[in-house]
Amino acid sequence: LPGSDSLGEESGLDDTRGHLLWIIDPVDGTTNLVHGLPHCGIAVGLYDSGEPVLGVVQNPFSRITYYAEAGRGSFERSCENPRSDRRLRVSDVRTLDSALSSFGLSYDRSHADSLFRVVAAVFERSQDLRRSGSAALDLVAVARGNLDLHIEPLSRPWDIAASSIILHEAGGVVTDWDGHEISWLERLGGSQVLASNRWLHEELIDVVQSATTLASRS
Repeated sequence: LPGSDSLGEESGLDDTRGHLLWIIDPVDGTTNLVHGLPHCGIAVGLYDSGEPVLGVVQNPFSRITYYAEAGRGSFERSCENPRSDRRLRVSDVRTLDSALSSFGLSYDRSHADSLFRVVAAVFERSQDLRRSGSAALDLVAVARGNLDLHIEPLSRPWDIAASSIILHEAGGVVTDWDGHEISWLERLGGSQVLASNRWLHEELIDVVQSATTLASRS
C-alpha cells in the first residue's frame, strides 16, 4: 500500500491525518519471550481514516493466526491446516459470577495500586482470574470464548488495535474504564481498556467504577 503510514512502539507518528495507517507490534509479550515462555503475539492492524479495516494476530509458538476484516467476521487459521479456518465467536456468559476474567499490567508501576483494587473487585465477583502477559492474545481469547472479559490499566495502540478488531468482529466490546469507545488515533499515549463478550460489559463497568471510586476516597 504505497503512501501508507505506520505506528508502533519503536516508531512515532507525527501526523494522524493520513488515510491508511498500519499499527504494528512485532512482539506483544516481550517479557514472556525473554524468559522463554511460549506465549506472545505478532499484531498488525490497518486503519483507514481512523477506522479499523483489518487486524491480524499470530502466536508464533502455537502457529495459529487470528484475523478479521471489518464487517466480515473473525477467524483463526492453523499453519498445520491452512484450509480449515474457524469462525470466532464470543462466549454466551451473561453474569460476572460465571465469568473467567483476565488482566494485564503496565510497565508504569504508578498504575499498580488502582489496578489491583479493580482486579480484586472483579476477582471477588467472577469465577476466576488469569494473567498471561500478552494483551493481544488476551483479547483474542475473549474473541474465541475462552475468556469472558479482560482489564488493562494502560494499553498503547499497538498493543490492542489489531486484536480489538478481531474481538469486535467476534461480537465483543472494547471500551475505556468509563465505557467510552476508544479511538486509538486520539489516544496515542494509551488508554485504560475493558474488553468483554458484550453481555458482561455494563456489569463490568459498574464493578470497575465502584472500585476506582473507593480507591480515590482512601
